[in-house]
Amino acid sequence: MVNSQSQEQGPAWNRGTVLFYLCIVFGIGLAVALLMPSVNGRCAPKRMMCSNNLKLLSLAMHYYHEEHGSFPPAYLPDKYGNPTHSWRVLILPYLEQTELYKQYDFGEPWNSPKNIQLVEQMPKAYHCPMDKENTPSGYTHYVAVVGESTTWPNERGLAFKEIMDGSSNTVLLMESNNAVPWTGPRDEDFGAFIAS
Repeated sequence: MVNSQSQEQGPAWNRGTVLFYLCIVFGIGLAVALLMPSVNGRCAPKRMMCSNNLKLLSLAMHYYHEEHGSFPPAYLPDKYGNPTHSWRVLILPYLEQTELYKQYDFGEPWNSPKNIQLVEQMPKAYHCPMDKENTPSGYTHYVAVVGESTTWPNERGLAFKEIMDGSSNTVLLMESNNAVPWTGPRDEDFGAFIAS
């Protein structure tokens, strides 16, 4: 991730430049993975695909930040403050999933009869090939670490300048052992994560 100082002082990166460099990084990484011997030859490419998904999700977060001036909130609340919509839905347009985003109804909760049908249409970026075989369809292991000392403190997204430890020293996303519906506003609580 880019730290806040370089974000403020560095050159303005457009999507084409970022995608060009990302393709180079992915290409080099893929070449290294294919050339390195592996104890389990089938696991290395799958693990790399999972890592690439995290990079792709992080890049979508940066595009969201570029357009909105902050990262997306961990969730959008209802009028009572209850989590109703996930960051995973909010970044769909930045994952080239605009049509799926348009199908989602923000006037209803994520698990309404209309929205729950979209769980089966989970984008590939939310699926890690290393997921356990018993992971239900439409569930993801990619979660945000939420809590007061994180990039995801509440229903408000943070800007780069608000990340006190610097964005390169702060966890944005992780793979959890617990799968969640990709549209559901469920993530990993920082306190529970540290305690485990």
